Amino acid sequence: MVSRLRTLWKLYRRFGVAVVVRTIRDRIGQARAGRHVFEVLWLESSNVRMPLEHDPKFEFRFLDTHEVAEFAKDPSNDLDAPMIDRAAGGVDLCFAGLCEGRLATYGWYALDAIEGEHNFGVPMSYPSTVAYMYKGFTHPDFRGARLNGTGMGLALKNLKQFGVTALIASVAWTNEASLRSCDRLGYKRLGRVVTTGGEAARLQITPKAAADRGVKFGSDAVARQRRVTTSVSHEREQAAELVGV
Repeated sequence: MVSRLRTLWKLYRRFGVAVVVRTIRDRIGQARAGRHVFEVLWLESSNVRMPLEHDPKFEFRFLDTHEVAEFAKDPSNDLDAPMIDRAAGGVDLCFAGLCEGRLATYGWYALDAIEGEHNFGVPMSYPSTVAYMYKGFTHPDFRGARLNGTGMGLALKNLKQFGVTALIASVAWTNEASLRSCDRLGYKRLGRVVTTGGEAARLQITPKAAADRGVKFGSDAVARQRRVTTSVSHEREQAAELVGV
């Protein structure tokens, strides 16, 4: 109880009473009906506000499957072994910032669609000109430099080679820090998705602004296929042994 009050107090001091009320409503909704709420965000390449200049010691680029497998061997990189399979599937791309060979920051970008396990239990598909941003991470040794925002902006710029001109993302409606970070970058909030039933995630509300852009949720979402090679599966097994998966 005391720790919860401390958390609410920290939220109040940082973001104000509105965020505290939202957090309390969220906890009550989860407890009573297994309700989850998340914001759907949209970023057009022409709307990126944040300057993308960065310290030249950081190199930003896509990682290949072998590199993902190598970095997954270090638990501090928060790359679980199944991500190797996703990298090999051809529709999930890892865009990273490297510093002297170390993995400083990264984000994953899914083409065409994303499974519910990576989107609050709700499968989602979208046009081929859009990529879903998920699993953003900055190593503790490099936090504080706003690398995540820079990485997203540069990723969108580099995703043009795949025909992508916009990003879509999902953020818990209580995660004010992430929402404000996305606001700074230029994301537009399309509206909220509301589900009930906990992990079963029964859709109750989806934003019209997302549907107008060709985004589909739940059973309406169009599934996709991945390819996984034997050599990649072997790399995944090696990484799993090292990280204890």
